[in-house]
Amino acid sequence: MEEIIYRLTHNCPHLTEIDLSKKNIDNASLKKLLPSLEVNTHLTSLNLENNFITEDGAIFLSKTLEKNKIIVNLKMGGNRLRTVGDRALAKIAMERKPPIQLSLITKFRVTGYYDGTLYHIIE
Repeated sequence: MEEIIYRLTHNCPHLTEIDLSKKNIDNASLKKLLPSLEVNTHLTSLNLENNFITEDGAIFLSKTLEKNKIIVNLKMGGNRLRTVGDRALAKIAMERKPPIQLSLITKFRVTGYYDGTLYHIIE
């Protein structure tokens, strides 16, 4: 994780996708990652599926995504999110320009927001 944070902070142009699924990431680990996401201008896809991120972590991440306009694909399925965490991430995914393609649960992806309606694809 330290190498990834270093590369993100130093804005490595070749680091456009990160897969951190099944890496035992909890809220504390996520909080260490978030400052580097705020300054990075190349990462477009972040996979945090199947970790131990809870409601608080999702709220912290949603605040970071308000500042980071580059990430457009976020996978969060298999974490310990509930309504508050899901809503915080879905809200930023829908409101931010450009929007974020957000996967909250297996086979469900938020793909757009138009006129108050949340659109999704079930694969």
